[in-house]
Amino acid sequence: MSRNLRIARAVLATLVAAGALAFGSSESASAADDAVQVTPVGNTNTLHISWSAQPGVAAYQVFVMKNPDCAYGDSPGWATEAESQILGPNVTSTDLTVPSAAGRHWVKVYKLYSYSPDPVPMLGSAVIVAAKAPVPTVAISRAGENAHLTFAAPQDCDAPRAPATGYRVLLNPGGRSWSISATAPTLDVTGLDPGKAYNLLFFADSAQGPGRGTAKIAVEPTVAFDSMKIAEGHFSHDVTFTLRMSQTLTDEWVTIRYRKQDVSATGGIDYYSGGGFGYIDVPPGATTVPLVIRIYGERNRESDERFKLVVESATNNVKIGKPGIVILANDDT
Repeated sequence: MSRNLRIARAVLATLVAAGALAFGSSESASAADDAVQVTPVGNTNTLHISWSAQPGVAAYQVFVMKNPDCAYGDSPGWATEAESQILGPNVTSTDLTVPSAAGRHWVKVYKLYSYSPDPVPMLGSAVIVAAKAPVPTVAISRAGENAHLTFAAPQDCDAPRAPATGYRVLLNPGGRSWSISATAPTLDVTGLDPGKAYNLLFFADSAQGPGRGTAKIAVEPTVAFDSMKIAEGHFSHDVTFTLRMSQTLTDEWVTIRYRKQDVSATGGIDYYSGGGFGYIDVPPGATTVPLVIRIYGERNRESDERFKLVVESATNNVKIGKPGIVILANDDT
C-alpha cells in the first residue's frame, strides 16, 4: 500500500471518529466508476477537476501527477505534482494548483469507504494536455549570396506545444520580412552580401500565441589570393603575394591547391610557373599565408601583362573566392 493511501486512510479514520462523514452500506462499494473531467482554469496553473457523486462513498482522494518522461499508465516516471486532497462525500469538484499547467498531467480520483478495501478503488482518471506557444527552430544552408531556410515547431512531450499556423521572418541588416505558410515552411533568401553575416528574428504563430526564435546566417569562410599590381622591373626579383581567408578556422588546418594561369603574361618567361600548380597549408587561427613568386623583369617596352592566381580546391568546406589578378606593370621607357 502506498504511503499516500495509508495517510488517506488515517485521515479518513479521524473523520469517522469525529462523525464528520456519513457512510452508506458496504453494498455500495461495487458502484461503477465514472469518468473524471479536468480543465485548466484560464491562463493560470490551476486545474479544475470534477466527477459525479458516488453512492456509499465516505470521501474522495484526488491526486495530480506528472511524468517528465511522457509515459502513460502506471509507469515509474509519474510523480505527484500537487498535494493530494481528501474531500467529503458531497463534494464533486475541486481545484488543484500545479507548478506548471503546461504539459501532460494524470489526474486520479479514488473512492474511500468506511471499511478498507485493498486496493482502494479508483473512481476514474484523466490525462490532460495543456499546450504552450511553439518554440520555432530553423535550419540554414548558405551558398554565397543565397540562403535556404527551413522552419519547424517541434513538439516537446513534457511541455506540449501548440502547432504552428504560420511563420513570420525578419532579416537584419536590411529589414526584409516574409510571412510563410506552416504547410510549406521554407524560405529562399537571395541578394545577400557574401562577406556579411545576417540576424534572423522569426515567430511561429499558433492558437496559444506566437513563439519567438533567433538565428544567424553566418558568413561562409572563403579563401582566395589578393590581386596585386607590381612593377615588372628590369631584373628578376621575388614578390610576396597573399593568400587570404575571410575568417579563421579555430581548430582546423585548411589545405588549398592553387595554380598560376596565363592571361597575357607567359609562365616561364614573365614569371616563374613552377609546374603551374602547388599546395598551401593554412594553420588554425590564421587568416593570411604568403606565397613568393619570382618575376622575370626585362628592359623591353611593352604593355602591362597579367596572370591569375587561382584556388582550385580547399579542405574543411571552405569556399573558393575569385581568382587574384596579378598585373605586371610596364616600367620601361
